[in-house]
Amino acid sequence: DASLKEAAPVGNPSPLAQGSTPERISETNVQVQGFDEPDIVKTDGKEIYFSLESYYWRGGVVPMMAPIMPPEYQSQTKLIRAFPPSDLKEDAKIDKAGNLLLSKGMLLIFSGQEVTGFNVENPAKPEQKWEMKLESNVSLVASRLYNGKVYLVTQSYINESHPCPIEILKVGDTPLSIVCRDIYHPVSPIPADATFTILVLDPQSGRVENNTSFVGSTSGSIVYMSSQGIYVSYTYYEDTTK
Repeated sequence: DASLKEAAPVGNPSPLAQGSTPERISETNVQVQGFDEPDIVKTDGKEIYFSLESYYWRGGVVPMMAPIMPPEYQSQTKLIRAFPPSDLKEDAKIDKAGNLLLSKGMLLIFSGQEVTGFNVENPAKPEQKWEMKLESNVSLVASRLYNGKVYLVTQSYINESHPCPIEILKVGDTPLSIVCRDIYHPVSPIPADATFTILVLDPQSGRVENNTSFVGSTSGSIVYMSSQGIYVSYTYYEDTTK
């Protein structure tokens, strides 16, 4: 959960009581210091962004004798003014839900095969700025926010009859494809059934600033990110008789 990390010292005026923004706020699900990970709740210290996916019955409680009707699906992200507590209210809703990242007034919503960027500098009027769509054979493995940039790791199954170029995604109408010569592979033969692509994304515009691709295994490759780099493991079998 996103929460306040520090409370005001006893005897001093509370900054929340004065209507100011808390000096420090925690990130969510952080495994590596300095990296923020997507989650269904984010906060900038004043606004809370909460993503909700649920089923509900229109009109509330269903009477016992009423015909059984299927529940309706609700997918939305709520923007809630939370600080100061006296001003608590819902500012706006976005009709899209998923894991969230927040960077300098831009809210990113990861929803299925899509990543959408909303300008939320005015929380009462969120404005969609860009949308990224992954191709149907591409899945998102990991995503992180670090130093104002979003890092995405995708994987796509290798098509043995037509391995490349690989269509990865589109930002608006601009596609990104990977040609054969830009896909790295180990010198030693390895069991490979997927191509992994690392993307550096500008959260303000959705533009892909850099990318690199390499082969790996959907079952044997592990992704790890640190401030020094992004690491993806692979497995190979060595002849122990040599």
